[in-house]
Amino acid sequence: MSTKTVKNSLRFRISKNKSGQLEFKSIVKHPMENGFRRDKTSGQLVPPDFIENFTVSIDGVECIDLQLSANVSKNPFFLFDFTKPVIDGQLVNVTWVDNRGAIVSYDSTIAFDNKHAHNFTGQYTP
Repeated sequence: MSTKTVKNSLRFRISKNKSGQLEFKSIVKHPMENGFRRDKTSGQLVPPDFIENFTVSIDGVECIDLQLSANVSKNPFFLFDFTKPVIDGQLVNVTWVDNRGAIVSYDSTIAFDNKHAHNFTGQYTP
């Protein structure tokens, strides 16, 4: 059975934590290769392939902007608190750019459920 990582998929959740603060949790399916690992079969170096920039915007206003490097682990998990209110109907955009120039972007309109949570799962197809 194969457990190969599907590159460029995203899951995120916006919800209240135990203290009532809205937070953004996400996991990005990405290999995050640093360029120093050798392929076990061929012995060749695996080319670098990592996210350099990760942003989250609400209604076009950037609220999270990360500059990453090859030192971030495979399938990174991000957790942030929102400092401004987030409400139903707002558009969330999550975008990242990798070191190869690929740009991956997801949009989701916030629709909180009865537990005041918004969940999103997406698979990028170029």
